[in-house]
Amino acid sequence: MKKRLVIVFVALAVMLAGAVNASAQLRLDIDISDPVYFGYTSGGSAQGAWNPVPYIPIPDAKLLYQFSLGPVNLGAGVRVFSLIVENILYPELYSELTLGPVVFNASVGGLAFLEFGLLSTALSDAGISNLTGFQSVILPDVSVSFKVNNVFRLGGGLFMIAPMGSSLGGVLANNVFAGYLKATFVVLFK
Repeated sequence: MKKRLVIVFVALAVMLAGAVNASAQLRLDIDISDPVYFGYTSGGSAQGAWNPVPYIPIPDAKLLYQFSLGPVNLGAGVRVFSLIVENILYPELYSELTLGPVVFNASVGGLAFLEFGLLSTALSDAGISNLTGFQSVILPDVSVSFKVNNVFRLGGGLFMIAPMGSSLGGVLANNVFAGYLKATFVVLFK
């Protein structure tokens, strides 16, 4: 009986792995975001201000391995933010819910960072690491977009830089956030 149960379990695991692999695909998202609101929370109270310098495009790209569960996509990959002379790459997990032309996206990344560019090269040559102490930071991001077509989306969201505290309350009590508008290009590789 035990052997038969193990065979059934292994057969189900192989079928499930095949089904997940059959629906999995590589995805590249290229975003151009414009932060319109900046703020921070400290001790449970929030402070913020509208961006006084409009139209600061911040490009970022995500290379993700995703699989679909109907209208829900789940995935993992890497994200890179570019400030032209400096780039920061980190791992990311994401989920996405598509309801017609409206797409809800929630992601979290961080805890490991790779910096590269002119600034990090100059700092490294001087013996200074720009991201010292930054490894204990998580980066949550939530957004809502409108699918113009299968490749292009317009929307907005909220991005946070949240240092890890001793509890979830500690993370939510002390962070920096930015509200943004964005244009996204999505490329799926089958």
